Amino acid sequence: LRLIHISDTIYAIAYWGNNDNNLKIVTVDIDDSGNIGAVIDSFLSADAAGSGFMPKILHVSGDVYAVSYQSLPPATGGGSILTITIDSAGNIGATEIDTFQFEPVEMQEADFIHISGTMFAIVYTGVDGDGFLITFTIANDGTIANAVTDSEEFAPAFCDSPEIISVVENIFA
Repeated sequence: LRLIHISDTIYAIAYWGNNDNNLKIVTVDIDDSGNIGAVIDSFLSADAAGSGFMPKILHVSGDVYAVSYQSLPPATGGGSILTITIDSAGNIGATEIDTFQFEPVEMQEADFIHISGTMFAIVYTGVDGDGFLITFTIANDGTIANAVTDSEEFAPAFCDSPEIISVVENIFA
């Protein structure tokens, strides 16, 4: 489950629908007093049908957002990214803009971050429980480069729940 601010009092929630195993995104209004309004719009991913475990959502540019998620089954599913639009009123586009499977074999416990410009990174637990870091680009219109820019296996042994944060400018931990 991931909650992200869209504009004013509009928020988006990306989550895995346990009953039907699909990636879902809903938008809601949360006022300054903490009152939660009804669902404004909802989105059920066609690309992540039977998938969408552990989603992370990030802003790309304008009305474009990217969602990383794990395919099922959870222990051996690959990792993918999709892009969608969400406008400032909370309306979600009807279909994905683009999709990209960055890890076909095994991806668990990922963290997703914007590096700068059109560059993004994901750290994740991959094959044999090793830790991986990849970079890739997403254009401002939501088009995902269909290739990893660079990759690094930073933990050749057990890596559980990796996270990535920006320290300052080009330095990440």
